[in-house]
Amino acid sequence: MDFKNSPKKVRRVSAISQKNRDQVSKNKTIQTFNNKVTLAERADLVEKAITSHTKKMFFGRFENLSNVRKIVISWICVVSILIFSVGIFRGLSVENYSENIFYRGGTYSEGILGEVKTLNPLFTSTNTERSFEQIAFSRIYDIDETGNLKGDLAESVSTSDNYKNFKIKMRNNAVWSDGRKITANDVIFTIKLLREQSINPSGFKAWKNVDISKNSDYEFSVKVPSSSSSILYSFNFSILPEHILKDIQTEKIRESAFSKNPITSGAFNFKSVQNDGDKTTISLVKNKRYYKGEAYIDNFDIIAFKDETKLKNALISGEIVASPSLKISEFSESERDKLKSRETNINRGIYAFLNNSDSVLKDLKVRKAIQTGVDISKVRKEMEFVDKLDFPTLNQFLNTKDLSIPKYDFDQAQKILDEAGWKKNSNGILEKDGKTAILNIATTSVYNYKKAAEEIESQLKKLGFDAKLTVIDKDDKTGAFVQSILQPRNYSILVYEIDLGADPDIYAFWHSSQSGQKGLNFSNYNDAVADDLLLNSRTAQSSNEKKLQITKFTQRWLANSVAIGLGQTKTSYVFRKSVQAYSVNNTFVTEVNRYADVIYWSASKSTLYKTP
Repeated sequence: MDFKNSPKKVRRVSAISQKNRDQVSKNKTIQTFNNKVTLAERADLVEKAITSHTKKMFFGRFENLSNVRKIVISWICVVSILIFSVGIFRGLSVENYSENIFYRGGTYSEGILGEVKTLNPLFTSTNTERSFEQIAFSRIYDIDETGNLKGDLAESVSTSDNYKNFKIKMRNNAVWSDGRKITANDVIFTIKLLREQSINPSGFKAWKNVDISKNSDYEFSVKVPSSSSSILYSFNFSILPEHILKDIQTEKIRESAFSKNPITSGAFNFKSVQNDGDKTTISLVKNKRYYKGEAYIDNFDIIAFKDETKLKNALISGEIVASPSLKISEFSESERDKLKSRETNINRGIYAFLNNSDSVLKDLKVRKAIQTGVDISKVRKEMEFVDKLDFPTLNQFLNTKDLSIPKYDFDQAQKILDEAGWKKNSNGILEKDGKTAILNIATTSVYNYKKAAEEIESQLKKLGFDAKLTVIDKDDKTGAFVQSILQPRNYSILVYEIDLGADPDIYAFWHSSQSGQKGLNFSNYNDAVADDLLLNSRTAQSSNEKKLQITKFTQRWLANSVAIGLGQTKTSYVFRKSVQAYSVNNTFVTEVNRYADVIYWSASKSTLYKTP
């Protein structure tokens, strides 16, 4: 082949790729290495090959590594952002789709100022004992969370002969803590005990003429001597276990083992009682067979404290979680951060009872002058935890639109006294026919009573009365207040409180038959027309008719200036925010009615997750 005349072919041969050349060179080198080079030369060639490979495969890739690092950092940032976003989303989800709620379990410990002498409902006298009785024992009828009478053990009632005969049917699923059924035998046995003067000295007469008979294990009949639509309110007493007490002599029941270790039947059953010197703890456990349903709380402790400061410190520290004996105003601002408070009206009224039998107040014009000349708004400003109370009963039992509250008018009061013949002497004291207008005011050292009485005394002196105030220690153990002042009606004006109850029946406080030493008519009010109106209200066939009769009575009560309403009492309940107490919507009759919904109270919390 002529290479000179065919240069393209030469170029085509010489145009072998660099890659192939390297491969050829490599093969030749290897061939040469295998056939001709010395050992030293071979070592040198290996070193050069390694160095060349290292440069190419390691140092030559530093630039690539820098690029990879940027990519890795970018990915780390992306993943971090994703993780952070997931965390934020989860946090928002927990906040938006879950909540801490009060739930089952835990121990609710309530501290009360007072003492524990007995656990027998027949003899309860302190706030602690009454609290224990309320949650540990069943009744035929009880007050519900609306403040109305409702069947507890009673399922139904029928009446005949104008509210003289009653037939009451009981539920059949109520049991004592020892497993025995609660029957009509227990009810009849308890009423027989209430007839005993040694057991029930203040109320035994009310049961003396009440006939009760058993129809079946879960039904009994009651016959009362006089018509009254309010008789069922009388069945709000604790039922006792006949099978435990029937063989104990009546006079020994107070000291029996039952008074220290009772068989119970309420929402909580008695567990133990422990005295630690400064306090007494009554421990109860929930009644798993309670006929109204099992309570949320597992354990309920009622702790009686003798010292108010220790009671307060116990609530602050968390030793107890609630107390009906304290007011939120007694705590500092920082202490209140963990506390809540509820103030609830109870059906009790504080009055200035004007003794109609008093030598000065027996004159209606003098009573009218006091009614007009004492500024009750100033009196109420001196009191705490009270609402207005202008009538002999609560507003819900009256047609208030038909009633007119006497207005304060000092000058008119002076005019009434002057027209009645009472003139001021040189000392500014009222006199009539040589007789000085002396008014003895009596009360106890209960804060509201004392403050109200002091203000009334001050205003009466301005009117010209020689007013003198006597205050008896509320903790007096001698009975001086009852024996020397209350029963003999040894006062002109009594500042005191009465329990109006759940029933609008106010016969006991204002009927003339209830005046005198043993009655509760502290004004000694005696008016035939008023008496008839009170009796009519008792036999009224409907609530509207009863309201009408009581409203008519109230009109006469105001016209006769029988007493002056000062205030309706409120009860205070302070508790820690970590627990759930009674509903803010509940209506009370007495303080212990806070337990009306006790099965729904809670001392424990749980997290509730909601579906988005």
